Amino acid sequence: MPRRCPIRFAPLLLAFTVLSGAVQSADIASRWDFSELPALPNPVGVAGAFAGVVDGQLVVAGGANFPDQPPWEGGRKVWHDRVYALSSPHAHWSEAGTLPGPLAYGVSVPTENGLLLIGGSDDRQHHAEVWELSGPPEQPVFTPLPPLPIPLANACGARLGDTVYVAGGT
Repeated sequence: MPRRCPIRFAPLLLAFTVLSGAVQSADIASRWDFSELPALPNPVGVAGAFAGVVDGQLVVAGGANFPDQPPWEGGRKVWHDRVYALSSPHAHWSEAGTLPGPLAYGVSVPTENGLLLIGGSDDRQHHAEVWELSGPPEQPVFTPLPPLPIPLANACGARLGDTVYVAGGT
């Protein structure tokens, strides 16, 4: 009796796996609608900003950039404290206050009340502070929450129920 070689079926199995993922990806992609939003007031843009929806408005807070010249030309990185809000995709960004201090590279996690701002860094150090940004963006309220056990930036986070998970970072 000849022995069957399971390796012969591996390409077929791989093809089905890849194709099923492509079909699933097509389903997910068809549910998303991407469009361009107005540019932020900061002409250079910012990296590592906190972002999320607060009181029905898209909020971008803090971040860092090289406003004068690029880093490869000796530009100096600047951390920002501005909070910007966008009420609709067709509106213009409005200034909506400032963070408690310049901050970037933290974790943004949505809550029922607003947005958690977790950790991050400024030009001197990483931070352990956690804030909840709530209220209308024109009058932001920053509520301090228990800090992280260690200062942390460049991490990721998620919320499951009433529990917030933060992982990675430096």
